[in-house]
Amino acid sequence: MKPLDVVVVGLGHQAWEDHLPAVENSKMFNLVGVCDVDEEAVDKAMEQYRVPGFTTVEAMLNNVTPGVAIVALPHNCYVSLLEPLCKKGVHIIKEKPLATTLTEAVQFQHLTRTHNVFFGIITQRRFNPIFQWFVNLLPMIGEITFVQA
Repeated sequence: MKPLDVVVVGLGHQAWEDHLPAVENSKMFNLVGVCDVDEEAVDKAMEQYRVPGFTTVEAMLNNVTPGVAIVALPHNCYVSLLEPLCKKGVHIIKEKPLATTLTEAVQFQHLTRTHNVFFGIITQRRFNPIFQWFVNLLPMIGEITFVQA
């Protein structure tokens, strides 16, 4: 299967600790760009991951064609950002929560349905030490037949 081209929008703590390392270590994704209003963070990501960086979503979408955007921004910043992504047909993986108000949630639903875009909400904990330690315990646990979350 060909990897999906992905961008990371928002270069805060969550992006550096979880999203960028997860994309880099995955065979399912190909990082094609990063975006943040903080030019210093963009420069650092460009150097470390050797991808183009942008300070606006519009500039990013004019220069790269991602299939997926992993978006990790302060919750009050999503409304204006999702529309240009949806209009370009970019699928969205967003940090929790879905929205800060019911009005926003309805707006997100309308945008994603209108443009036939997948909109997934996640809590990324792949690199959390407790989850990494679990992998070490698997040989002692045996076959897993049930998980409750």
